[in-house]
Amino acid sequence: EAMRLADRIALLHEGRLVECAPPEDLYSKPATLAAARFISNVNELRGVCRDGYVLTPLGCFTAPHLADQTEACVCIRPHSVRVAPHGDGVPGRVVSTSFLGEVNHVAVAVNGLAAPLTIRTPGRTRLSPDDTVYLAVDPEDVQVVAYDEHSALMPVRAEGV
Repeated sequence: EAMRLADRIALLHEGRLVECAPPEDLYSKPATLAAARFISNVNELRGVCRDGYVLTPLGCFTAPHLADQTEACVCIRPHSVRVAPHGDGVPGRVVSTSFLGEVNHVAVAVNGLAAPLTIRTPGRTRLSPDDTVYLAVDPEDVQVVAYDEHSALMPVRAEGV
């Protein structure tokens, strides 16, 4: 409701102001990992910023706002990962899938990641465990924020797969 009604949203955690911004900014440009997690489910890929970029198993993402050697978290929403044509993208193996009508929630194991990615595909897409898929991410749909230990202690939204 806050996203729909508010001009600005203030996020508090344990009595501390985490971030205050318009809903569009919180969603598209969260300043903190806590804000990214609060606004929506995200896949979190940790890395280190080097020369304005963070390299992950899903690709290299720009982070010009972070200093070199800053620990970073690349936040990718499940709907921002798409299944690409065979051979175009990063290979992965389907771990599980849940049909939810207009969308499927799919867990995909990718080499180099400790936990499977959660992605959403259109409901008409049929995937089964052990299928090989190729994943692509639009860099415009990715948020890169500094990783901080305080955010690591905050609860992560759970999404069924």
